[in-house]
Amino acid sequence: MNFGDVRILSSQNPFPCLYVTKTTSLTSNKLKAGGKTRNAARILPVFGFLHEFLRKRQCHIQKFISDGLQLCPKGVDSADGFPIACKGCQLAERASAADLTQKGKDLFEEMKITDNMRSSAPRKAFRQSVQDKHHHKPFRVESRWQWQGADRRR
Repeated sequence: MNFGDVRILSSQNPFPCLYVTKTTSLTSNKLKAGGKTRNAARILPVFGFLHEFLRKRQCHIQKFISDGLQLCPKGVDSADGFPIACKGCQLAERASAADLTQKGKDLFEEMKITDNMRSSAPRKAFRQSVQDKHHHKPFRVESRWQWQGADRRR
């Protein structure tokens, strides 16, 4: 995705959105139209704080271009065509899926979040949600068909 893919939905609905119409493969950083599935195209809302961060970063890159400190890739004439996720400090080079996966792993390691903690997080969130909703201890699902101690087989 490029900075130009973050746009305001419409004049009637002035909400920032990310228009997802392209993807990269796992091993490449080259963009291709479409996605991994035929219905991959999406228009996703962007939180205000994230939109503000992306706009500031885009302006920073545009200033580098205007000041002659950053060259544009072939076919690109502004920061709109620059990737949101770049490779290291190379602002014009798109990070690949593998690059992003590795950066995510590095971040989790730096934060001392283990694989086990990440894999158990959805179960813990579900149990907390049920507990909050019913104001009692969460039930334990022993098998696919046992709910709250009652055996409900088909």
